[in-house]
Amino acid sequence: MSTAARDVGLVWTMIVHSIVTGVLHILAKKQKGHHLYVIHAAKRIRKHVSITSTIILQKKQTEIKCNKFNYRQGRTYEDFQKYMEEHPDTAVVEMDTVRGLRTKEQVLLTIMFNNNSVMLMILIEEEAMDPVIEVFDKLTKVLGVKRFRKLFPVILTDNGRCFKNALALEYTKSGSPRAKIFYCDPQASWQKPHIEKNHEFIRYVIPRGKTFKGYTQEDMTLIANHINSTTRPGLEYKSPYDLVETEEMKKLLEVLKMSPVAADEICLSPKLLSKE
Repeated sequence: MSTAARDVGLVWTMIVHSIVTGVLHILAKKQKGHHLYVIHAAKRIRKHVSITSTIILQKKQTEIKCNKFNYRQGRTYEDFQKYMEEHPDTAVVEMDTVRGLRTKEQVLLTIMFNNNSVMLMILIEEEAMDPVIEVFDKLTKVLGVKRFRKLFPVILTDNGRCFKNALALEYTKSGSPRAKIFYCDPQASWQKPHIEKNHEFIRYVIPRGKTFKGYTQEDMTLIANHINSTTRPGLEYKSPYDLVETEEMKKLLEVLKMSPVAADEICLSPKLLSKE
């Protein structure tokens, strides 16, 4: 049975439970002599619904564990191209990570919206699946599932180990769909060219090979604000922030405390984070 079918089944089970419980309460009021029997029946129905819900959630968790090993099924770059041919107006978001040193330490989760070139820079504790899922869950909670879906309808990423739990990224813990994930071919970073090119701006401030240890999320937000405020020929000499129009995107920037920097104050060099 598909995820959607199970979710629909769960919803209908809960609806039937509510209706039957309501009817039983009415009968209890009208037939006082059968009050104990009615209460017993209601408890049995609630127990059945609880067991059904638990089984469905356990199956979903099992699917997510299995998905870590066949995560590319139906999500390859070829699948992405076919999907975009069928849904040409769908916005695409590219996702990646940027490392400091090749050691187990903080890394940057970068997310770029291709329709306006705005890039998010989120510092995560390590390059692993759980921190990325946690970012998705937090954004879903503060934005709401509906707004999240509009912002992240299609996400194209690479095959890094932190992105391999596809179902956990595509669905909330309660099973609501929130995004479609697709993966580039192995060793084919050129298939997500926008975010790869944008990473060059980060290196102006934090040179390649320098550790991210000691930096804070406030530092990353500051860099992102300066990058997103930089005008570019490819954007008709506008900045990514100039192209922000939708209520969803404005809300996202508000939640992440991101805002434009005046043109004469933009600094894309190590001096930006200098404590001197």
